[in-house]
Amino acid sequence: MGGPLRAEWQTAPDSGVAHPAEHLADDAIHLWALGASRREDDLSARRLVARYAGVAVEGMRWQVGEHGKPALADVWHDVHFNLTHAGDLAFVALAIGAPIGVDVEQVRPIDA
Repeated sequence: MGGPLRAEWQTAPDSGVAHPAEHLADDAIHLWALGASRREDDLSARRLVARYAGVAVEGMRWQVGEHGKPALADVWHDVHFNLTHAGDLAFVALAIGAPIGVDVEQVRPIDA
C-alpha cells in the first residue's frame, strides 16, 4: 500500500457475504456504520472482524494495544481494524495488510 487508500462504505453488517475480505482490495478500506447501543456495536464489530478474518467469533482472541487500539491477538492473519464511538455513531474500518485507524467526534455547541 504505497499511495492513498480508497474508502468503500459498506452496509448491512449481517449481509450474506461469507468472506467480505475477498472483496477488499489492497488499496481499499471498508467502512461500516453501526448503530444501537455500544454493547451491540462491540458485538457487531466482533462479528464483522471474524468474518473478514475467516474465523468464528468464539475463536478470536482480542488484545488492546498501548494506546487502547484493539487488534486480533493471532498473527496469522492480515486483517487490520479499528472502531470508534461517539454519541449515536459507531464505525468500524477494516483493511488488509496495513494498520488502520478511524475516529468520529460528536459535534457539540461551544459556549461563547
